[in-house]
Amino acid sequence: MALSSTDIDRDWSRQELEGLSPGQLTWLTWRKHYRNAAFFGPALILIYFVSQLLGAVGVAIGWAGLLFAAVLAVYHAVGVFVLLLVLVRQPNLWKLTQSGIVAASAVFYGALAIVLWSGLR
Repeated sequence: MALSSTDIDRDWSRQELEGLSPGQLTWLTWRKHYRNAAFFGPALILIYFVSQLLGAVGVAIGWAGLLFAAVLAVYHAVGVFVLLLVLVRQPNLWKLTQSGIVAASAVFYGALAIVLWSGLR
């Protein structure tokens, strides 16, 4: 089963996810994280520049962006923790790859939070 763009965007039931091969599940993980980063990354960088240009309103927007980036970083860090727990119980390369993808997302959003924080100081 090849995954299309519409497959990546839709909500998946637990039974459907259990029916995917480990490779397909890893590909789905990669594509979802890639799309989210491609959307939220530039949006958060734009928020950084807005926070620099709009005075007090910009600072409020910057803090909202910082909070959003921090929540995304923590969300992905928890995902890494959960995937590592699964990896201990079911060691395989696919779970390790999925953990790496989610860890990269956590680092990405954490770095964006740091950039936003540095702009607000």
